[in-house]
Amino acid sequence: MDECIVCHEPLGKFEKIYAGLGHLFCSKTCAAKHLVETVEPQTLAEYAVTGCVEEVTPDEIGIDKVVVCDWCGLDFDDGQLTKTDLGMLCDRCIAAIRSRGEEVIIIDDGGYNYGNE
Repeated sequence: MDECIVCHEPLGKFEKIYAGLGHLFCSKTCAAKHLVETVEPQTLAEYAVTGCVEEVTPDEIGIDKVVVCDWCGLDFDDGQLTKTDLGMLCDRCIAAIRSRGEEVIIIDDGGYNYGNE
């Protein structure tokens, strides 16, 4: 997964990200922090951010959307989670819930429901 050079958050989680100085950032705050720590003093960093970075969407530069499993909270690439009656879940969480004898209903795009398989 592509991630912010400063805070290491997956860039696919964000509606808008920032590109500049040869790096990708999740926010202007992270871009400014990178400038302060590596390029310029604090007083110039905020001014430099507006001229040095460009706002883009992750899909504009080929970064896949990142989604979060509603049960374990881990990050996954879009398409790796399954829509269920309990929310968007990863395969490992579905297996764990079912191993406890609980039902997980899979909901496909057509609106059909499937019980434990």
